[in-house]
Amino acid sequence: MVGNRLLLVVAALALSAALGLAQQGGPPTEALVRQGLIALQSRDVPRAQEYLERAVEQAPTEARAWIGLAQIYRILNLHAQASRHAAEAARLGKDEPLIQHALAMFHTDYGNWAEAAKWEEEFARGSDGDQDAYLRTVSLYLQADMPLQAARVGQAALEHGDSGALHNALGKAYTIANRLKEGLRHLKLAVEVQPYEESVHYDLGYFHLRQQDFDAAKEAFLAGRKFFDKSAAIEIGLGIAAYGQRRFQQAVDHFLRAAELAPEMEQPHAFLGRLLQHSTERIAEVEERMRAFYEEHSKNHFGPFLYGQVLLARIGARRDPEALSNIESLLRESIERKKDFWESHYELGVLFEKKRDFRAAEEYLERAVELNPDSSKPHYRLARVYQRLGKAKEAKRERELHKRIAERERQAMQVGGLPPELANTAGTNRR
Repeated sequence: MVGNRLLLVVAALALSAALGLAQQGGPPTEALVRQGLIALQSRDVPRAQEYLERAVEQAPTEARAWIGLAQIYRILNLHAQASRHAAEAARLGKDEPLIQHALAMFHTDYGNWAEAAKWEEEFARGSDGDQDAYLRTVSLYLQADMPLQAARVGQAALEHGDSGALHNALGKAYTIANRLKEGLRHLKLAVEVQPYEESVHYDLGYFHLRQQDFDAAKEAFLAGRKFFDKSAAIEIGLGIAAYGQRRFQQAVDHFLRAAELAPEMEQPHAFLGRLLQHSTERIAEVEERMRAFYEEHSKNHFGPFLYGQVLLARIGARRDPEALSNIESLLRESIERKKDFWESHYELGVLFEKKRDFRAAEEYLERAVELNPDSSKPHYRLARVYQRLGKAKEAKRERELHKRIAERERQAMQVGGLPPELANTAGTNRR
């Protein structure tokens, strides 16, 4: 999207050069700038570079040529030259709106969010109330982790008009700045002003999830579902809220619904994997969903892991050699795809413990602990395996670690209501 916007800026710069050419009777520099920017717009980089370099030779104060060359050198991965040319464009054209906007896009491409926000704010304030420019500025300040600056610009934008998108952006800015009352007020206004926008409903619900107010989150997501009954994101939000309310079966129902609505999304499948112990009533549907996800994701480590995990849970205490061999293949496939994913190692350790191959179980559980020492689960299993292997000292150490970490997890759940794997991904569910 940024690339397309930058091409529009280049087109505007080219138009300004063409107008200058017409007004001034065709001076050579204007012609070179126009031809260079048109070539850049057409992605003809060699011709664009030739024309614009000739333009700055003839007219070293031509800011449009400098910013055009900055973009060319960025495309060519000549980043030092790109930065120098952008700095020269800024020096020469700091008061020109199109240069300001082009500089904002240039710095956005490099992830220089604060610098991009500064230039886009200059452009917005001189744009006669362009809401899109103000919204881009707010977004860039949020990317730069500067929420108070984002809120300041958002409030200035309200002087030029009202919109759901603007209230939504202000709500996020104030929330990140920990000004929660103001954040909530604007998030609610966003829903009132723009009820047919899915994202504003989700963001309001997510606000309540972050505050661990699961009743309010559920209410917000249900209100959104009245408008968007096929929204996987809203269904996931309802699932997380249900989990926070300790309504685990409802959470499973919501995550299954989300997985059906968006079979390509990882999150609902991952959440179902966390709730296998609560999925007994619909475990066959969960298995079928995991199988489909695995078959559709030939390179994703999560596919074989989740399918193997649910099969291992379903097999229970049985030791069906063929089934266990199939599960082992799936878990090894997951490890091959992502060697540092601790849960695949953990589940493989559980499988070998089930097979009474305690040496192999020890190897994989130790690797799981190495990759994630802060989870209680692998410590518990490893203590059992060490005990089986006659390693009493090691077993005692792992039991103590498990007890300490499990208590820490319990306290975190009491305070927050959500396990970290749900809390940390609740804000990433929109497609």
